[in-house]
Amino acid sequence: MRIAISGLTACGNSTASERVAKALRLKKYNYTFHDMARELRLPFAELHAKAEKDARFDVMLDRKQIEFALNEKNCVVSSRLAVFLDKIAPKLGLKKPHFDLKVWLDAPQGVRAGRLAKRDSKSLRKALEEVRYRDASNKARYKKLYSIEYKKPGSCLVVNNALLDQQRTAEKIIAAAKRL
Repeated sequence: MRIAISGLTACGNSTASERVAKALRLKKYNYTFHDMARELRLPFAELHAKAEKDARFDVMLDRKQIEFALNEKNCVVSSRLAVFLDKIAPKLGLKKPHFDLKVWLDAPQGVRAGRLAKRDSKSLRKALEEVRYRDASNKARYKKLYSIEYKKPGSCLVVNNALLDQQRTAEKIIAAAKRL
């Protein structure tokens, strides 16, 4: 079983993917710009800004995720674009990965900003600015690079986790996976 989990900034996809993978005993792949920034020894904000000017960062990240999904029959892939990887793959000259379940985590901007503020120990105002900036930047980059309308896809299980804790969010995904 292959599961893809996506959502906007601070939607909880990293935590959800970890819990889902553990519960279902699947390999997890959650390689993000945060990981890439650490590898490149760059501050996250600097890498994000570079990605706005140079598509190779997005392509490198997306290629790694697609290759992982193609090589693993039983896995959870989590990223901003995980649910779109089957559409992106041909544009990168790769075979399309098949996902048995695609999940879009959804929460209002204010809720996501609150999560980011708590996680990164910053003010709510600063976190809201960051969420707005990152959402807009990601949307513009994905449109330009892949012609993707970055929003809730119709083909996904949508989990509105605005009022759900991390465990309930994961449980909804696990339950859907078990019904397959």
